[in-house]
Amino acid sequence: MRKKSILTLLLSLLFLCALGVSSAKAVSSVLANKTALVGSSDSLQTVTSNIVNNSILCGGTTSPGNTNWKVYDPYSIFVEIDTSSCNFTNLPLYTTSLGGLSEHYVTTGATSIYHATKTGFVIYVRRAFPVIPIDPVYANDAGRQWVINWVGIRS
Repeated sequence: MRKKSILTLLLSLLFLCALGVSSAKAVSSVLANKTALVGSSDSLQTVTSNIVNNSILCGGTTSPGNTNWKVYDPYSIFVEIDTSSCNFTNLPLYTTSLGGLSEHYVTTGATSIYHATKTGFVIYVRRAFPVIPIDPVYANDAGRQWVINWVGIRS
C-alpha cells in the first residue's frame, strides 16, 4: 500500500476518534477497500486491534475517566502509552490527539510525542495559559474525561 493511502487511513481513523465514533460499521465504511476488519464490535479499541491484523495500523484510546495521567508540574500532566500489544518490529510513525468532553481545547502538547519506541511513547499535556492547575483528578473528572487517541503506522 502506498504511503498516501496509509496516511489517508490514519487521518480517517484519527478523525473518527476525535468525533467519538466507536462503531465498527462506521470505521469499516471509511476504510472500505483499504483493509479488512475481522468481526464487528461497538468498541473502537477492538476495531483498531482488528486493523493490527493487517500489519498496517494499530491504535487505540485511553480509558475515559480512567486514563493513567501523572503530574509533571502544577500545570502539566503526562501519560505513558503502551503499544506493546501492536507487536511493532521497528519504531512506527505515531500520531495522537486529545479527546474529551470539555476544556481540552485550552491545552497544548497532546500531539507532541516523547520517548517513542516500538513499545510506546509519552504525551505531556499542559494548559495553554497556565492559570488553573491541572492534575489527574481534573483531567479524569466526569465533566472532562480527557483521553489520548493514538495510531501507529508500521514503518
